[in-house]
Amino acid sequence: SSSAASDVYKRQEGQRILNGMQDNMRLFLTRTMYAALLIIIAGYIGTEFPFTPKHNAILTTLPVGIPAVFLTVWARSGQPQKGLLHSVGEFVLPAGFSITVVLLVVYLLYHDSSVQLQRTVLTTAALVSGVMLIVFAEHSVEAWESGERLHFDRRRVLLALGMLIAYALIFPFPGIRDYFELSTMAWADLFVVL
Repeated sequence: SSSAASDVYKRQEGQRILNGMQDNMRLFLTRTMYAALLIIIAGYIGTEFPFTPKHNAILTTLPVGIPAVFLTVWARSGQPQKGLLHSVGEFVLPAGFSITVVLLVVYLLYHDSSVQLQRTVLTTAALVSGVMLIVFAEHSVEAWESGERLHFDRRRVLLALGMLIAYALIFPFPGIRDYFELSTMAWADLFVVL
């Protein structure tokens, strides 16, 4: 009957909405967590917050804002494995702490460099970490722990590469690069980030 088909469709759409919310919350909350931890650490060691508002614009637009639109549209149907908050928390805590540690190490490696190079390398490391989350946020913690081979959605991989390319396109143009308060990096700097 059409009522049963309608109920199935509504259930699938509801599942898609929940799964889309889950993926987006993973991106947004991981970004919020590592930014908050960096603020606390910067305050504790008595230094300026390492990102300027223009760097934050890049870090909220490319790895989080634009992808959120696509992840919502591409959300898969299927019963969520766990409750929304439990599933998101299980991802956000380790991802947020890991990115914070990576950024802190990069910050300390470039502590004696110029402020602009230090911020450029740190922004690049944060962007690369955030873009990786676009791909990794698709799977639950259980999927990672199971040891089974994970299959990644090609669209997510292409979206992540697109965001990296968009960021890379800032550097060849001095006007845009200066607007975002970034400097050029040597290959060694890129090697550290990657």
